Amino acid sequence: MLADEGAAVLLVTHNVTEAERSVDRLAILDRGRLIAEGTPGELKAGLADDLRLELVFEPGAPAPRPAGFVGRYLPNGSRAIAMVPADRAGMAVEWAEGLRRSGSVEEFSLTPVTLEDAYIEIVGRADGLTARESLDERAA
Repeated sequence: MLADEGAAVLLVTHNVTEAERSVDRLAILDRGRLIAEGTPGELKAGLADDLRLELVFEPGAPAPRPAGFVGRYLPNGSRAIAMVPADRAGMAVEWAEGLRRSGSVEEFSLTPVTLEDAYIEIVGRADGLTARESLDERAA
């Protein structure tokens, strides 16, 4: 309400979903350095040609190998996030549907990229790392 009346509100959070839903503009800090700022849409613009394919694996099933058209592929436990070119959406659904029919994937969803996807990409670039290396480094 205060922001709607013109007051500036500073929200500090590690919850990227919360930030995406709550702010008009945001800044990404990494190790005390400002590495990006703008609206959520501006920060996601670098991934505008991609879609986010989330796969949920059957319990105990290993992560399937990514299809050739998949860009960034981040398996993590019982889930994986795959970035796919928007013009390959049909192929992505066919691939995921085939994985579901084979029993290795329980469910999947294909959605626009999120601010979290952009965050991983931006922080990885700032560190000079790939998105996978960036996630591995933060987990350590």
